[in-house]
Amino acid sequence: MKTVRYASAALLVIGGIAAYLSTTHPFRPAWKPLVVFDGDSFVLQKNRHHEEFRLYGIDCPEKEQPFGEPARAFTDSMLSAGTIRIERLEQDVYGRTVARVFVDQQSLNEALLFNGLGWHYTFFSDDEHYAELERLARLASKGLWSQPDPTPPWDFRHR
Repeated sequence: MKTVRYASAALLVIGGIAAYLSTTHPFRPAWKPLVVFDGDSFVLQKNRHHEEFRLYGIDCPEKEQPFGEPARAFTDSMLSAGTIRIERLEQDVYGRTVARVFVDQQSLNEALLFNGLGWHYTFFSDDEHYAELERLARLASKGLWSQPDPTPPWDFRHR
């Protein structure tokens, strides 16, 4: 009878500890940057799952273009700076997940536009807020808008 009581008590203690840990220290696997190709495309890893992402509504300069490397470095730095949250929207023709990406509470998509490191990609997005962020970066001559006539990446790729 004592053994049953001890076993029951041990189960209650273990169950209580498990309940406490699950509510106060929940295990939530986090996304981690694996490869950042350029400002608007990268691979993230969660546990053993890898997924390639393309940022929704923006287009950053290609690596060979002016501000291509600063845009890539900005994205790499931001993805490494906090907890990544993904808002999936669709798959593109290359199989990438098109998404809005947040680091802590900040939108990576919006941060790139605000800092003049990308264009609002109006072919795929009619987001008025994105358009306004690009307009403000242009007015302030931030990033690529410090150049007299920056070439949009879609024109650069077409050439």
